[in-house]
Amino acid sequence: MKGIQLFIALLFLGVCHATKFGDVVESLGSNSIIRINDKNYKGLMNNEDYSIIIFITASDPRIGCTLCSLAMPQYEQMASSYYENLRNTYNSTENSRVHTLEEDGANFIITYADLAGSKKLYEKLGVTSVPKVFFYKPGRGVDMSQPTDEYRFSGQETPQVFSDWIIKHSEFSNKDLFKIVEKPNYQVIARNMAITLFLLVVAYKKFDKVSVIIANKRIWRALCLILIILFCSGYMYNRIRGTAFTGEGPHKEVIYFSPSQQSQYGAETQIISVVYALLVVCFVVLMDSASKISDQKLRFFAVLTSSLVAYILYGYVVACFKQKSSMYPFKLGIL
Repeated sequence: MKGIQLFIALLFLGVCHATKFGDVVESLGSNSIIRINDKNYKGLMNNEDYSIIIFITASDPRIGCTLCSLAMPQYEQMASSYYENLRNTYNSTENSRVHTLEEDGANFIITYADLAGSKKLYEKLGVTSVPKVFFYKPGRGVDMSQPTDEYRFSGQETPQVFSDWIIKHSEFSNKDLFKIVEKPNYQVIARNMAITLFLLVVAYKKFDKVSVIIANKRIWRALCLILIILFCSGYMYNRIRGTAFTGEGPHKEVIYFSPSQQSQYGAETQIISVVYALLVVCFVVLMDSASKISDQKLRFFAVLTSSLVAYILYGYVVACFKQKSSMYPFKLGIL
């Protein structure tokens, strides 16, 4: 019901006068995020006493905005967390907190706009590509084509990244309002339960075959090698830091290896993982497979080839290390 009240209020405010921060807070209800469209943008963008943030997207599958579909859920979770924290603060202090926020100038309205139903708004914003995230200080929303700041997408957006970007725009910001609320994803939980139940049923019905697979030493060796290669290549670093897949050089060229030991790219991890995997194959051939070849010439060829490939691959690894550490004095071969 409050969601309907908010829509009606914003609709009339778009015609008559500017929207007040307190009015929006009182009308939030259970809304996770406010949508701006051609009917209410005039009131919301006339932001006298609050800053406004707009995520501009296009959900139409004909447009095919992949980054929109990836970033929008992250932005929506951030907005939902902000409004939930704001409602809890507002309800617990009986309006006094809203007045404090208004005095501090730390009040934000977080919104989004979709191309569907917002064509006039898009024209006013001067948007030619999506996604975009615009920030407007109080009183600056009227000139929609000149935002105070614009978020730069990296492809590694998270709710916390969006929160930090908004917080930096006000020294009075209450960081507790931007604390991300992690809600349980019941769809994922149900899926995991179904998969677990299926695996348990299969294990029970086919216990003899499953036990043979579990006790297979080769499978465990392969799994251990795969995990060792992934961790040695920096996979966990990428997962924790959310690193970009590639970098950009001074002349806008694509860079696959970071020039510093303190950082790395996703492509770098994948390249080194492949090199390590090939090295493992070479050593398996040298230490195990070659000794089982009865033909001496074929065995010699296998040993020579594996040794040569291993040498070249090690040379490449050393060259990569030297690229990340310019003072490293050694090299292996001509690489």
